[in-house]
Amino acid sequence: MNIVNILTIFTPTYNRATTIGRVYTSLLAQTNKSFEWFIIDDGSKDNTKELVEKWINEDKIPIKYVKQANSGKIKSINKSLKETKTPLWICLDSDDWFTPDAVEIIINNYNSIKDDEKICGMIALRSNEDLTPMQDKFIPSKFKYLTQGHLRYNLKIGPEYAQVYKTDIIKNYLYPEINGENYFPLSYMADELDRKYELLVIHDPIMIIEYQENGITKNNKKHVKNNPIGHLIFRHNQFETAPNLMQKIKSGIAYNSATIIAKKRIPYNKKSDSFLSLLLSPIGFIDYIWRFKRN
Repeated sequence: MNIVNILTIFTPTYNRATTIGRVYTSLLAQTNKSFEWFIIDDGSKDNTKELVEKWINEDKIPIKYVKQANSGKIKSINKSLKETKTPLWICLDSDDWFTPDAVEIIINNYNSIKDDEKICGMIALRSNEDLTPMQDKFIPSKFKYLTQGHLRYNLKIGPEYAQVYKTDIIKNYLYPEINGENYFPLSYMADELDRKYELLVIHDPIMIIEYQENGITKNNKKHVKNNPIGHLIFRHNQFETAPNLMQKIKSGIAYNSATIIAKKRIPYNKKSDSFLSLLLSPIGFIDYIWRFKRN
């Protein structure tokens, strides 16, 4: 294959032999083949390895496959970013898939932002199988660029996003890796990028989602309890970067709840943040009881 690859499509997977074939099929159908598929198998015990080896031997698309001991999605993301050589990177989970023109749309849009140092990539809303946005909300056409915080807090469209990042930028925003923990909230990276960058809005559907019962989103409470320090750092960062007072109050409550789970606090740079956080601590305790102690 002599195609110059522009995009790395990263797929982290764990025991998804029953669904990862759908990813492969969607990549074979792409109208633009300027990509590499990078799979990190996080210790699967099913026949994922045999499936991927079969596809590699078919030689229809470039595939890089790494199998590792189970380490969690965050460490897999960090590893993929460190090893990615293409200008663009996107995460496509092993239970989701692309529309046939997804890569073509991404690369065509990239040409308009590749030299803009204020733009770190592109963002689209993830879609249902009928190509409608998952939350039945559209990004208004007047928006060409925005931050993920603006999308979430101002437009009230929750984090069901497909993000394409410039690799040379995103490599500087790896997730913290905590000893003894294997999960870190995915929104952390977006919050950090919002401090400096915007994203180009892709108004067309590119990624289709199907949640699994044992996926990360369905098991968020368990992840928080099993990874308390990562959750604490994430909530602390959310509080410090909150875009408005209402969100700061919500983040402060969640942070105080997180301190109970982690049994520690992180100091603030601003005295005003410390004071507000202290005021919110009783509500944080109620939040902890409500979200984590009820059956």
